[in-house]
Amino acid sequence: MSTPVHCLITGFDAFEDHPFNPSEVIAQSMPAWLTLPARKTEVSMQNLVLPTNGKKAWTIMKSALRTVTAGRKPCVIIMLGLSGRAKKICLERFALNIRDGQTKDNAGHNYSGQTIDSNAPQALRTNAPLEGALKYLDRQRIPAEISNFCGTFVCNEIYFRTLHYFRKSRLPHLITFIHLPLPSSYGKALNKKGKNNQLSAMRSAAMALAQFNCQFLIRQLSSSE
Repeated sequence: MSTPVHCLITGFDAFEDHPFNPSEVIAQSMPAWLTLPARKTEVSMQNLVLPTNGKKAWTIMKSALRTVTAGRKPCVIIMLGLSGRAKKICLERFALNIRDGQTKDNAGHNYSGQTIDSNAPQALRTNAPLEGALKYLDRQRIPAEISNFCGTFVCNEIYFRTLHYFRKSRLPHLITFIHLPLPSSYGKALNKKGKNNQLSAMRSAAMALAQFNCQFLIRQLSSSE
């Protein structure tokens, strides 16, 4: 079946002292096909769980991106990660060209002010329409906000490398990183919206953002024809 775009959703495995990573659970739960109600069509979906280890994660992610771009099909990439400081779902606007912090990755590495790529800018901005996505989530009563700081851990590194990978690509694409809060922290925000199932709401948010970005990209392609 031919589809107008391809959607890749990624998550990370558990790290530090967290018993599980909701981004892994949600990424693994994604269907093979995503229905776009506004377009009355479906798009193909692929999920991928990355290790919380910058070097290994980028090796796996880069291989997946090469496969996606080799198909020459416009793509939407939704990247998920866990943030212990977040209270709501965070749509990340920027990725920084730095690795830093006390937290060790799953290979025991931690870094102090190390540049990710000396040939890249100090920061990169997503090309996805975050303001529109935020309104889309709000209409579905999903608590979320836009963040201007993705941290300096593995999430930020893979987000930065992915944005940089596509800088010279002519393939139409949209890339978004979403930081998920701890389910226990998200419960308070959900209760205000009349919801109480944290993981279900996070999964709904990932699905909604995939739908929104796919529909937005298809509209862009249609208007340029």
